[in-house]
Amino acid sequence: MSVLRRRFHGTPLWIYGWFVLDALLVLTPPLHWAVTGSAMVLGVPAAVFYFVAAALFVCTSLVAAYLAEVAAGSFGP
Repeated sequence: MSVLRRRFHGTPLWIYGWFVLDALLVLTPPLHWAVTGSAMVLGVPAAVFYFVAAALFVCTSLVAAYLAEVAAGSFGP
């Protein structure tokens, strides 16, 4: 059995890894952008791009966790 298929309280371990990445992404914003000036990414300020990208990443992890729990049958009667 591979490490990615093991489960901890019914949740796949890759979900826990994804949430660790979420925490690192959200808790360590790129402060160097604030120090070096206004950088632009895809035509918007870098800080705005960062917060939108971080929000999308966190929302995607919640959907992935939900789908993994449904596939495991955790929500059954």
